[in-house]
Amino acid sequence: MTKLNATQAFKKGWSNATAIEELLTGIKSILFDLSYSPIASFPLFGQILPVVESILPNLNLAKIETLEKDIGLNVTNAVVPEELWDVAIRCSDGGNVDYGKSLDDFTSTILEAEKESFLAGEVRTAGSLDCTAWNISSDDRFAGISLRAYFRSSYES
Repeated sequence: MTKLNATQAFKKGWSNATAIEELLTGIKSILFDLSYSPIASFPLFGQILPVVESILPNLNLAKIETLEKDIGLNVTNAVVPEELWDVAIRCSDGGNVDYGKSLDDFTSTILEAEKESFLAGEVRTAGSLDCTAWNISSDDRFAGISLRAYFRSSYES
C-alpha cells in the first residue's frame, strides 16, 4: 500500500511521487464524477481499474500518458472542456483559495465537512480538487454556505 501513498513518496523523495499523486487524484476525481450515475458508469470504471493496475509497476508520467491514450480518458486532468464553465465558477468565484494545494492540505477540510455530513462531506470537498490547478481568480469571492446550513434549509422546505 505504501507504493500508492503520494505523501510517503514525496517524503522519501521517490522519482515517481508526482506520477503517484497525479494518478490517485485523477482516479478519485473520475470516481466522484462517475458516482452521479453509478449504474451506467461503474462498469466502465471496473474495466479501467485493471488497466490502471497494469501500469503500477515502475509507475511514471509516461506510463500514465500511455494509459490515457489506451482508455481514452484523461486521468491527470479529469476536467473535460465542456465542464470548464463549472470549474471557472467554482474556482474563480470562490476566490481561488484552493490553487496550489496538495492532497494533504485537503485532509482537515474533508474531516471538517464529514462532521457536518459524513456522506456528502468528502464529495463536496472533492469538487475543490479541480481548483488546485486553476490559476484564474476573481476580485469577488463567494464564501458559500456550510453543509449544515444547506441541509437544514433543505429539510425545512
